[in-house]
Amino acid sequence: MSHPPQVIAFDGPFLQTENLEKTKSMLYAAVESGSPNLVMDFSEVEYVDSSFLGLLIRVLRLVKSNGGEIKLCCMSSSIYSIFKLMALTRVFDIHDTREGALKAFE
Repeated sequence: MSHPPQVIAFDGPFLQTENLEKTKSMLYAAVESGSPNLVMDFSEVEYVDSSFLGLLIRVLRLVKSNGGEIKLCCMSSSIYSIFKLMALTRVFDIHDTREGALKAFE
């Protein structure tokens, strides 16, 4: 039976070392929830640091090892620029809208 993707909406403007453990717990709980596919909504995010990007790569590896995929969506231009600079736009499937990210799983 196929599970619909789980949506994770980050609830703060900063994804960085100071809140990494909380974010890590949330992401790992989502991975263990049963659906191998995740949509991560960056609507509320204004800043990410390297510790968050490293966590995101680790979660991606875990999701892929479980046969799933991650789609990212709703990034500001500044967050997208960071992903592009780090060549993560080639690693992650990034969509303008949550609806577009969800539709990409169909």
